[in-house]
Amino acid sequence: MENIKPKKVLINNQKEEKLITLCFGLFGIASLLAWNAVIAQIPFFTHYLDNLNPSVSFPLLNKLFNIPLQFILLIKRNLIPLKSQLMFSIIVSIICLILLPFVVFSFEKESTISSIITIILILIMGLINALIQSGFLALTSYFPLDKIVLYSTGQGISGIIMSLLVLFVLFYVNTGDSDNDYKYGALIFFGISVLILFVVLCALLYLFNSDYGKEYLPSSAYVKRALSNSDSETQIDNPNIDENQTIKINREKDKAKVNRNKYWFFELMNSLRDALFLIWYNFFITFSVYPSVYIGQSLFDTGKYKTNIIILIFCFCNTLGRYIMKFFNPSKKLGYTIILGRSILVFLLIFNHYCNMVLEVDTNKTSIFLILNLVLLSGSNGFDSSLCFGLAPTLVSREYKGKAGNAVSLFQVIGGVCGSSLAFLTQKIITIISYINVI
Repeated sequence: MENIKPKKVLINNQKEEKLITLCFGLFGIASLLAWNAVIAQIPFFTHYLDNLNPSVSFPLLNKLFNIPLQFILLIKRNLIPLKSQLMFSIIVSIICLILLPFVVFSFEKESTISSIITIILILIMGLINALIQSGFLALTSYFPLDKIVLYSTGQGISGIIMSLLVLFVLFYVNTGDSDNDYKYGALIFFGISVLILFVVLCALLYLFNSDYGKEYLPSSAYVKRALSNSDSETQIDNPNIDENQTIKINREKDKAKVNRNKYWFFELMNSLRDALFLIWYNFFITFSVYPSVYIGQSLFDTGKYKTNIIILIFCFCNTLGRYIMKFFNPSKKLGYTIILGRSILVFLLIFNHYCNMVLEVDTNKTSIFLILNLVLLSGSNGFDSSLCFGLAPTLVSREYKGKAGNAVSLFQVIGGVCGSSLAFLTQKIITIISYINVI
């Protein structure tokens, strides 16, 4: 299959270059913003709908349809036009973020009606998150590496924005536990998230209508023409061969092409096997200890503010790791090297807790090591994410770059789910170590 490359497009002026850069950063922010907003406001939902146990049920409801829909988007060719998919999903996200807070506090606490509508909205957001994550990664996979890194960095910035918003609400709005504190905090939080998504809508329209976007995206005339020329080469038009023989040869060519296309999915998976394993294992390692062990097991002296500061540290280092990838070339060797290092961090985390609880090593020393472990875990998570985002499109031909983005998005989510499952085991080990000290 021919690897069709668009002509290199020079951005006309500095202003346009800044706008294009901003667009990819915004796409990264938007890919996680809506769901991060919901997760960051779990205390608000718990205050009004404690009967739903939001901290457990909301992530499960999000994943319920997320993975199946991402799989369908991967195996179905041209299921939804990319522009329509992204525009629709962002608009629905805006609607859901506007409705959620009003549905929650417009009824009595733990109201049946409020609970049912909230569950429906969370399920819808799970579907929309699949469209957003898969769609944006497919979109950026058509562009050069520097734009992919900007998108990945935007994902990290999304976490920083949410963490800062949470701290702002805690310090200046939600200073108590009254209904009004939670209500005003949620309105500010979701209101800012909606404004950011409106800006992202404008950025999407700008990119799709710009010469830069048209040249790289699969809907561009250049790529269509190249694909058309590639297809026409399979036809035989030789004056020295009679008409019947020409028809027969062309039919055989067409049949071979159909058979080859029939197995495109398996060929794609085979080409991407290294990138998909790397992204899966990257998130498997991260979610096996974060946030469930670092925060859930109270390894730090956590409180209402300290917990969010820990999250902010993780998000900042994660973002830095994603951006640093801009100065490296993505390679499988580099990815596997980072992964081996990340695996060791999980064992060092458990050993550090053992030193603290059983060997009674100075708490200040173990706390410093714990923070260092968190910095390395989050930084390597960001670096490996950008590496995989940039590596996958280089392993396939031009027409399958979008599908490469879909595949990476799917395995990213699957890795997170698998890692969260392993977290139960990690938590048990930490609990047993703590229990040994008590004995």
